[in-house]
Amino acid sequence: MDHLPVVMKDLITKLLIKEPAKRIGSIKGAPSIKHHPFFHGVDWALLRGASPPYVPQPVSFKDFVAQNEHCDDHVDYY
Repeated sequence: MDHLPVVMKDLITKLLIKEPAKRIGSIKGAPSIKHHPFFHGVDWALLRGASPPYVPQPVSFKDFVAQNEHCDDHVDYY
């Protein structure tokens, strides 16, 4: 993480605090995250009204399995 800007490392560190009560956003909610310096300059109202560039179509589990049955990726669990 040495190559990341300090403000980004600070936000990531605060989001990954293991104890929920000490994690950013746990006391004051989303506003405490939105006001973090990493998000300086973000117009949240404008962002909320923006249209997403892509909206995926919902797929049933049955269709998902059918589309991915050829997938032979194997994951080892330890």
